[in-house]
Amino acid sequence: MMSSEQHNIFFQWLPSTNGEIEYAKLEAGEYMNKPPLPCIIVGREAGGGRSQFFDDLLRIDPNDEGDEVETWGQYHKCTFYIIIKASSRQDRDEILNWFLKRVFATRYELDWDTNKIRLNDVLLCIPIPPERDDQSQRVIYRGAIDLELEYEVSWTLEEDYIRRFNVTAPGVGTGVIE
Repeated sequence: MMSSEQHNIFFQWLPSTNGEIEYAKLEAGEYMNKPPLPCIIVGREAGGGRSQFFDDLLRIDPNDEGDEVETWGQYHKCTFYIIIKASSRQDRDEILNWFLKRVFATRYELDWDTNKIRLNDVLLCIPIPPERDDQSQRVIYRGAIDLELEYEVSWTLEEDYIRRFNVTAPGVGTGVIE
């Protein structure tokens, strides 16, 4: 699962300002009242799993004392769904088009070297069936965008581990296994 820091970086990166227009950007399930229209609803990560490595040594970096610090871990993939809600079909289509262009234009702002998160692909960008608001009975037009992300899950070992050991095989001699 993505760390909360990585999730916040992703959430802040998602576009929500189109010139002078600021769209409400909300996390699914995190709002109590009906969101203002138009709005962008960001779903939690769904699906995914390990994409590369498995408890492997990812890198060796120096620390403040000049010692080497080994970072272990693996890379994971996940999918976030984005729902665009608008009061008209035309607004929904314009926002979907703008959002998709902004995602591609700013995808490199998710810096792998700094944040260990990147956008791999846009898996889906389609209009979905409208819904009717229970209270006002107005039609809400919706669109869906699925974004595939890759991120690093990593840690440093607290305990020192055995890096090599000597083995003596009778009649063969001494060898070192590394």
